[in-house]
Amino acid sequence: MLQKYYPSGHVDIAHSLCGIERTHYGQGKYDKALAFQEQALKIQQRYYFPGHDDIICTLSHIGCIRNEQGAYNEALDFHRRALTLQEKYYPSYSAGIADILNHICDVLFSQSKYNEALSYC
Repeated sequence: MLQKYYPSGHVDIAHSLCGIERTHYGQGKYDKALAFQEQALKIQQRYYFPGHDDIICTLSHIGCIRNEQGAYNEALDFHRRALTLQEKYYPSYSAGIADILNHICDVLFSQSKYNEALSYC
């Protein structure tokens, strides 16, 4: 819908793509959710500096999707990328860091790596 009003690749389109992703994710349509998040990330990376909070959030969302798909190593990679950026650009925002650590814990739990998961919780 926004594509009628904004030029192709406008950052506001990325916000809509993330909203569409959440709908698909909630329905368990993880392949579709991933496609929308990847599109959003490409747009965000063109408009924002590398540590923008939208990019961090999108990386973490992709990690959650990959976890649901059973691609645990990829999920950890996306969450760790998000964590690195969060710690670098927003070190005092402990809630953001805690959220990402919990996502990492979830992935490790999915892999039955309980002791390692505990170290992130």
